[in-house]
Amino acid sequence: MAGTLSGITVPAAQRNLRVYNGSVDYWYASGLRCDLSSNSQFDHLRVSQNNGNGLVCGNGSVLNGCSAEANGFEGLQTGDRSTLTGCTAANNGADGIVTGTSSTLTFCTSTGNLSPYAGFAIDQDCTIIGCSAVSNYYGIYSSSGCTIKECTANRNSKNGITGSSALLIVNCTACYNSGDGIACASDCLINVNTASYNVNGIHVPPLARSTGLMATPPITTATWASSGRTIS
Repeated sequence: MAGTLSGITVPAAQRNLRVYNGSVDYWYASGLRCDLSSNSQFDHLRVSQNNGNGLVCGNGSVLNGCSAEANGFEGLQTGDRSTLTGCTAANNGADGIVTGTSSTLTFCTSTGNLSPYAGFAIDQDCTIIGCSAVSNYYGIYSSSGCTIKECTANRNSKNGITGSSALLIVNCTACYNSGDGIACASDCLINVNTASYNVNGIHVPPLARSTGLMATPPITTATWASSGRTIS
């Protein structure tokens, strides 16, 4: 369509949209610019090689089986209270998958997204389960109050899992990263994780709790746990 910069655009506030079963690629701006939509559903979409974002959607969105590859900026970006299942982001120019607050991600994969961004950038009060972040700049980058469970964050250029405060990080694998395997700020519970062959295995300040850890060399300085356990 003449004068259109993005493949699909929602120019004013809309509810209850559904976009499904298609490919959106090679647009001058974004593939799908639907951030003014809410309570909407996006199924089995392939967005690639757009100059801007791959897919941007609003609050309360549900994404199933969507993939974003080689877009110029972020791959998949959602508003608050969104749910993503089985989505992938690869080789985008910024963060692979970005969520708003109180969102849930399950069985998603993000790989090869460029410096200085992350495979997953999740806002506060989110839950991420069974996801994989491999060979990004940062693997999983989390705000406060999030649960990160049964995820893999390996071979990233910086940290595997990086978090703010009040996090639960459990049953995750963070190995072969060029920074910390797992790093968080205050009041975190880090339990039954594997953080091997990073510069630092698990890096937490004294106010965090860290129990049931499994970490193997090489682990150097700045790795602490307030329970009195030192990983070295």
